[in-house]
Amino acid sequence: MKRLHLIEIEDQSWCPRAVRDSVTDYLQFVLAATKIYKSMIPVLVAVLRRTGTRRIHDLCSGAAGPWLWLQPALAKMGVSVSVCLTDKYPNLEGFERASRMTNQVVGYHPQSVDPTQVPGDLLGFRTVFSAFHHFRPEQARAVLTDAVRKRQGIGIFEATQRRPLALLLTLLAPIGVLVLTPFIRPFRWSRFVWTYLF
Repeated sequence: MKRLHLIEIEDQSWCPRAVRDSVTDYLQFVLAATKIYKSMIPVLVAVLRRTGTRRIHDLCSGAAGPWLWLQPALAKMGVSVSVCLTDKYPNLEGFERASRMTNQVVGYHPQSVDPTQVPGDLLGFRTVFSAFHHFRPEQARAVLTDAVRKRQGIGIFEATQRRPLALLLTLLAPIGVLVLTPFIRPFRWSRFVWTYLF
C-alpha cells in the first residue's frame, strides 16, 4: 500500500524531553478517556488464553498507553497479566506513575528499548498500541522479524484509518490539545508553556 511517511516530532532524538513527555502524556490521557481499544479486548483475551502467556511487554508505550484501564479489564475477563512498559525514549515519570497506580502490576523497563531489537531478557507477548504507523516499511518488518526470531507473540493495534472523517479528526487534533491540556495529570508548567506559548 502506498503511503506518505511523515515524521512525528516526539520520535526525533533531538526533541526536548519536556515536549516528548507532554505529547505522550496527552496520548495516554486520550487513550484512557476514549478507551478506543476496548473492542479488541476479546481478541487479546483469546490470544493470551491460547498461548498461556501472563506477561506482556508493551513496545512504544509512551506514558503507559492504554494499560491503566486495559490490564484491569483483562483481569475482569479472567486473564491476569503483568505488563512491562518499554519505549525508545521512556517517559519515566509516566511509567513510574502507572506502576504506582497499579501496585507494580504494570511495571517498566527504564532503559531505551528499540522495538526492532528487543533485549533477549524481555520475554512475553508483545503489544504495540497506536505506534506501528511510526515505522517505515523496513522498520515494521524488523519489529515483526525480531518477535518471530525470539519466538514471542505480538499484537499490533492501530486506531488510525485512511478515511476522510479520520483525516479531518487528525487535522482537528491541535484543538483537542488546546482544550484538554488543563485536565492532564500530573499538572506540569512545562506542558502549559509548550502548549500555549509555542
